[in-house]
Amino acid sequence: MVTEGINLFQIRVVVLRKSIFQSKEQSRFCTASVLDGLPDGVIIVTIQGVAAYWNSAAVQVLEIREDASFGQKIGDVVVNESFVTQLTQILNKRQYLVFPLSFEVAIGSCRPAVYNTVYYSKTETDEHLLVVTHRQVPPASKHTVSEVVTSLAHQLRAPLSATECWLNVLATGEAFGNIETIRERLGRLKKRTHLLLSLVDDTLFLHQVQNEPSLDVCDCIPVGETVDALIDHFSIVSNERNITVLNEMDAESKNFQMVRRDAEKIITVLLDNAIKYNREHGLVTISGFVQANKLCLSVQDTGIGIEPEAVPHVFSQYFRSDQVKQKKIKGSGLGLSIVKQLVESKGGSVEINSALERGTKISIWYPNSL
Repeated sequence: MVTEGINLFQIRVVVLRKSIFQSKEQSRFCTASVLDGLPDGVIIVTIQGVAAYWNSAAVQVLEIREDASFGQKIGDVVVNESFVTQLTQILNKRQYLVFPLSFEVAIGSCRPAVYNTVYYSKTETDEHLLVVTHRQVPPASKHTVSEVVTSLAHQLRAPLSATECWLNVLATGEAFGNIETIRERLGRLKKRTHLLLSLVDDTLFLHQVQNEPSLDVCDCIPVGETVDALIDHFSIVSNERNITVLNEMDAESKNFQMVRRDAEKIITVLLDNAIKYNREHGLVTISGFVQANKLCLSVQDTGIGIEPEAVPHVFSQYFRSDQVKQKKIKGSGLGLSIVKQLVESKGGSVEINSALERGTKISIWYPNSL
């Protein structure tokens, strides 16, 4: 999913949204001249599906009919069927109650080319959606695609080579008759296979998040439920290493609503990393509070930490620090990339603080989904 443009306009759009919908009459859009000056398209639709306003940029981006006028149904205004279908789905399922939403539409026969951010506003008399459309950046160059493929191939080569090696040993029958040797080598094969599957699964998940944004945003869950479930899930691993996991989230943060997919994936990655990169008899602390309608969720460990020069790169795809490689700690190198993508796609942010041999703290700021 391409998010360029959202951060540039998000604060401005929220301010405009408030000023627009303070008016009780649809004809009195005092900021229309300002919206017409925006390079991105803006269209305002009532929850009954009526197009109340659009700016000049939306005419080109969304293919608005030449004879269209304010007050007509969205299907009679916008030519692009994909846009109309997805916006109608949001209206029918009342998905607009969880905002901001996002979805992509194709222009003509091209690849998805317009990224849409949907805001909801309610006054005493009216309920509207404000849709801001952003043109996507051009498709990645062959050079960029080549870098991604090369990086993935490099990550897959080591576990595949090791797997082939152990299979060759077993195929020769060298270990037959020695059950302990067979068990040991099959155990190593199992670990290598698990790493391969993790690499593939994380790569496919990241691709889905980047290119196929989910519209199922109404499937929300209290963060506290997910945290409790995942602490229990990781209890076997943490107990084996005598790592204590503390949940110090306050009551408000536990009841904070997050999109289920986001909550499960983000907390899984952060908790898994905090345990995996921790020391024996270490501590993991999960804390949370709500501020300015955003959840601040932090996971802090007492582990190996990250080298200062590596910190700026930890969110890069497939990146693994030299220290992690030296300690031979296995991982896909995609977890934090996925966390960053999920959080920023909802208009949030991620922060990291780390010191060698003192631990790491990762915090996310996630906007309210209701």
